[in-house]
Amino acid sequence: MIDEKMKQLKVYYEQYYPFKEISSLYEINDRREISFTLNNGTYIRYNTYNSVEEFKIDICKNIPIKFDFGAIYKYKPSKGLKNIPERKELVFDIDLTDYPRECCNDKQICNECFLIIKVSVKLLNHILKEEFGFSKINFFFSGNRGLHCWVNDTCAMYLSNYERMGITSFINNVNIKHTYVEEYVKILQEYFNGKDFKELLSKYFLKLDINVSNEQKHLLKAPFCIHPTSQRVCVAIDPNSVDGLSLDDIPFLDQVINEPELLEEYVKNIKI
Repeated sequence: MIDEKMKQLKVYYEQYYPFKEISSLYEINDRREISFTLNNGTYIRYNTYNSVEEFKIDICKNIPIKFDFGAIYKYKPSKGLKNIPERKELVFDIDLTDYPRECCNDKQICNECFLIIKVSVKLLNHILKEEFGFSKINFFFSGNRGLHCWVNDTCAMYLSNYERMGITSFINNVNIKHTYVEEYVKILQEYFNGKDFKELLSKYFLKLDINVSNEQKHLLKAPFCIHPTSQRVCVAIDPNSVDGLSLDDIPFLDQVINEPELLEEYVKNIKI
């Protein structure tokens, strides 16, 4: 990032980043791994903190262009140790580059392909709530071309890698076997009319990065970070109001600095 953007990022961390809400959603302790990506490209793993106050001080000191949350380990994690995860949120990562798009290529995104983000929220929310019975589910737009989902139910936190793999396999089998599930097709048809159900499932059903979900040790970008490329905020999305959301609504870093109230409405979407 250029110097001016780094100055804005420092202000954002010091004054506007929702540390209180994030610490309520993610337990911050001396066994929770948090990684930093610095502006010079340095990647630092195994940061741990005794409190959210200590965490904020280090963020404001180092000004990472992004930071990721990992697992809570049985013992304080460190490089070179056999770090054994104790618990970790069940997470999902979806990237638009995995979908066929006629409107955009590669890292580009527009309101037309943003529909895929919206339908993915609806589909994944339905599956996690109705099929698996989870209730503490949070969705976040990655800030560029992706969707992140964190499941914070206690039972989800303690899932083994094998059990996480079972959930992703269940979801992926819909695409692999072209399984007709009426509710899934109904959700897809709300956004993409006039297509055969097999085409809908093949093109637009959930395409997960299974490594992110299956491995407890895998880290994922923290909510409300600023995407280094787009400069958009990684905001929380409410599944109940996602239909009214537009890509144009997602605030940029400089907009939040000038109008902090733009961030507040998205912070309210966090389900703790």
